[in-house]
Amino acid sequence: MSRINIEDNKVKRYIFLGIGMIFLVLGVVGFIIPLMPGTIFLILASLLFARSSEKFHNMILHNKYVGKYIAYYHAGGKMPLRAKIITVGMIVVSLTISAVFTFWIN
Repeated sequence: MSRINIEDNKVKRYIFLGIGMIFLVLGVVGFIIPLMPGTIFLILASLLFARSSEKFHNMILHNKYVGKYIAYYHAGGKMPLRAKIITVGMIVVSLTISAVFTFWIN
């Protein structure tokens, strides 16, 4: 896991917390909207929370849906093979559906 270095300066802590919240929202939206990346925003939120709030950092690391991917990133920066296969599969499905509807409408 990553080392938590909480910032001593309260202003910096609140700035990191605010930006982390924005990235957290973008990450959640990224999991809902198919073509927007979600994991990278959650990783950035996790890094900002590590500097501002141990509570939020632990919350995102122990999340049952994305916590293991963020933990993998913190451990070595690698995406697990299963996640890569799922990602490529979802891209192929999205592109196929897009192509079918594009040719079907025309």
